[in-house]
Amino acid sequence: MIDPAVAKSGDPSFASVGEVVTFTLSVTNNGDADADNVMVTDELPLFLSITEVVVAPSGPPVTILGNTVTVDFDTLSPTEVYTVTITTIVNSLASPPGGTNIATLTTDSPDADPDNNQASATLMIVLPGAPEAPGTGFAPGRLTVLPSLPSDWAYATYGELRLEIPALGVEMPILGIPRTASGWDVTWLWDQAGYLNGTAFPTWSGNSVITGHVSLPDGSEGPFAGLEQLRFGQAVIIHGWGLRHIYEIRGVDLVTAEDPTIFRHEERPWVTLLTCYGYDERRDTYRLRVAAHAVLVSIEVDDVPSGGQPASTPRLSWSGRPKGRSGRGPW
Repeated sequence: MIDPAVAKSGDPSFASVGEVVTFTLSVTNNGDADADNVMVTDELPLFLSITEVVVAPSGPPVTILGNTVTVDFDTLSPTEVYTVTITTIVNSLASPPGGTNIATLTTDSPDADPDNNQASATLMIVLPGAPEAPGTGFAPGRLTVLPSLPSDWAYATYGELRLEIPALGVEMPILGIPRTASGWDVTWLWDQAGYLNGTAFPTWSGNSVITGHVSLPDGSEGPFAGLEQLRFGQAVIIHGWGLRHIYEIRGVDLVTAEDPTIFRHEERPWVTLLTCYGYDERRDTYRLRVAAHAVLVSIEVDDVPSGGQPASTPRLSWSGRPKGRSGRGPW
């Protein structure tokens, strides 16, 4: 049996212009017979400048043509294992979100398992100085002791402003999270939703970013647990001042905390629901964020507005929304 194989990893997985990124290829033969004319080709994206390619143990010749690295292993025996280290620097062509590149192995011998002849690594490009989404989850399944709430710290309250996500079966108050030089601190948000000050105020034109915990300090699930399961067309409702602003999901993305699409500008009223995803036990952090994007489709009078009297005003279309409420919310 002949089975040459390639594996690939990249470090780090997130980088900005000027930073060094190293890719490591492992080339082996999992079979019990020689593989002939084995070559590995890795075409790197143009936003990476190749500075060095090292093969260990040395011997196989390396060719670099533009951003394509080719290593000729000739005959690869079952006892041989090679490591190819490609060192690069992120250049000025880089822009978010980055990309995935693939290393491909070829051989003239009949291959028992061609599925392991390709391997990929994804590099996410982040912009220095761009807003970073806050952490919105504690370690699941265990108690986290919170620091004392600073005496001069308070989240803004907006009366009856509430967020409802019917598909998740949750409804909660919306509080205002002030933006500081270090970003937004949602440590004490608990099971409430947090509007990130500086984005469009909820129900106004623009992109309103509202965050919630995926897990709470006591280790239980937070109100935004399962946000990644939302689907196109499902409703997101903001209640306030006797009205229901009904949004519909248009997309759900897994992104990094630095991804600028979280805070992208919108002309119409949009809501971006944001929470953490992918807890890394070893690093005690969440690797990604879930960003669920929803657009306003209609406005209705709430069934039971503040005061408890049933509503009877007819449904309004998007174009019939109250005037004079546009722009960005308070910082």
